[in-house]
Amino acid sequence: MTGKKLRLLITGHTGFIGQAFLRHMQSENRLEWVGRSFSGGCDLTQAGALDDVGPCDVVLHLASRSGVPAAWQAPDSFYRTNVTATLTVAEYARRTGARIIALSSYMYGEQGNQPIDETTPTSCRNPYAWSKRLAEMVLEGYASDFGTSTTILRLFNLYGEGQPDDWLIPKIIRQALEGDEIQVETLTPKRDFLWIDDLCDALMRAIEQPLSGCNIFNLGFGESHSVREAVEAVCEVIGPRRIVDLGRSRPNEISDCICDSGKFRRTFGWHPHVDFREGISRLVAARSAVSSS
Repeated sequence: MTGKKLRLLITGHTGFIGQAFLRHMQSENRLEWVGRSFSGGCDLTQAGALDDVGPCDVVLHLASRSGVPAAWQAPDSFYRTNVTATLTVAEYARRTGARIIALSSYMYGEQGNQPIDETTPTSCRNPYAWSKRLAEMVLEGYASDFGTSTTILRLFNLYGEGQPDDWLIPKIIRQALEGDEIQVETLTPKRDFLWIDDLCDALMRAIEQPLSGCNIFNLGFGESHSVREAVEAVCEVIGPRRIVDLGRSRPNEISDCICDSGKFRRTFGWHPHVDFREGISRLVAARSAVSSS
C-alpha cells in the first residue's frame, strides 16, 4: 500500500485477537487506528455508540462474546451482544461509507465431507454459532441494501500467545506445567487450529484489499487435530503426564472439521506459516518463561 494511510476503527481492540493485531499492525506501520470495546466502556449494543469516532476507511469488527460452553449458559447475552453490536457497526459504516472486515466463526455443524468450503450449507448447532450467523445476516443485508463493502471471515479455531487460560490449549499447557496430570472433557473431537499471527496477516490483507459487495471466506490451517493430539504434543515438549478423560462431551459436539481456505488464499495471496506442533512448542516456551520469571 502506498500514499495516505488508511484510518481503521477496531471494535474489541482490548481482546485476545485485538491485542495481537495491534502488535502486528504496529510492526507494519501501515495504518492509523482508533479503538472501541466493551471493556473500554463503549457499549456497542447501544445505538449511536460510535457517533464520536468520526469517519474511518475501514472497520475491523472483532467485538463479540465468544465460547460455546458460555453460550449454552447465557444464550440471551450472546444473541444480544453479537447481533446488536454488529448492527451498530453496520449502521456506522452506512453513514460514513466505511468498509467492514468482520470476524465470524465456524457454523457448518457436523459434516461428513472434508475439507469444508464456503459452498457447504450452514448448520448452526449451538447458540454461539447462531448468534454469529444472525450477525452475518445483518451485514449481508446492509451490503445488499446500502452497498456496504463487507468481508466476513469464518474462523474455524484459533490459538496463540495471549489466549485466555480457560481455552483448550492454554488449559492443557497450564496443567502440564503445574502438575503431573492433564484433565480434559473429552479426547476425541478434532479441530482445525490457526495460529494467531497467521490470522493477523489475513486480517491485514483483507483490510488493504477492497472488495465490492459482501464476501464470505473460511479461514483455517487446513488440517485437523484431536484433543488427544494436542495433549500428546504438549507432553512431547514438557514430558510425560497422566491423561484423564472426563468423558463429558458438549451438547451437539462436532467430531471433526477441516477448513478449505482456498477462496481466501486465491483472493488475497495468503497462506499460514505456523503448523500445529510448532505453535504448541511456541506456547509452551512462552508459558514456561512467564512461570519462571
